[in-house]
Amino acid sequence: MNSSNSPNWNHKIADIISAIGTDDFPQALSDSLLSIVSDLSILLFVCPKEQQPYILFDNYPKRLHEINTTGWLAGAYLLDPFYKKCFDGDGPGLYHLLELVPEGFLVSKYYHFYYSRTQCRDEACYLTHIGDDLRVSLSIARVENNTPFTSAEIATLKAVEPIVLNAVQKHFKLVQTQANQERSQLHSQLKSGLVAFGTSLLTARERDIIQLILHGHSSKSICKDLNISLDTVKMHRRNAYLKLKISKQAELFSLVFSALPFIEVDPGKDPLALYLASVSEP
Repeated sequence: MNSSNSPNWNHKIADIISAIGTDDFPQALSDSLLSIVSDLSILLFVCPKEQQPYILFDNYPKRLHEINTTGWLAGAYLLDPFYKKCFDGDGPGLYHLLELVPEGFLVSKYYHFYYSRTQCRDEACYLTHIGDDLRVSLSIARVENNTPFTSAEIATLKAVEPIVLNAVQKHFKLVQTQANQERSQLHSQLKSGLVAFGTSLLTARERDIIQLILHGHSSKSICKDLNISLDTVKMHRRNAYLKLKISKQAELFSLVFSALPFIEVDPGKDPLALYLASVSEP
């Protein structure tokens, strides 16, 4: 790890400034961060309000590219703690994963079923506000066999936060264009599809619990959030699983990600019902 006060970093700042407003900006920003903290997998994505996000840059290994980009955009982003942070009212800055996730996240089935498949061992994110309706997120992760961030590395990343945020803001103000209508529609469909998942089979309370499970909450966290007992949580979860014909949380996530794309067939219906109808056809 190099200091953010090193001559190399100062040269990288010059490269960032020169690249603002050009297609070279994401690569220049990535190179600058790699000059002070090693072994970073970087993903730069843009989040227009009430639209599907889109990815501008990533340097993930080819073997991890699909799950971290295509798979994420297919609907997994709706459950991503950093995506959820974009419009929650907090300000721009550097956020570390463990600051954002609910109690029990690291042992939740969401973590094991989806997040662990990304091979992320640790993650932080620079979140930049571009006006009221646009957020830019620069995700920096340690993947595969790389170690989690040390406190010194987080401190280094925090030290350059003003430069990163300012550069990102200036760049996107220069290149910002009108929102893409198709992207907005797809995001709206996926979001409504996640909310509508299981409406054809489950009660309102069962859906509440399923939604919290999908967002990484443990049974204890669900009790606090809904102000109900652990036995009540278990009862509704058991009933929901019976109706969904599953027995494990991993099967729940598999069912959700299989069903979500079907929201495009008929946005007004439960995507689960559409999916089940498709697999039952001869």
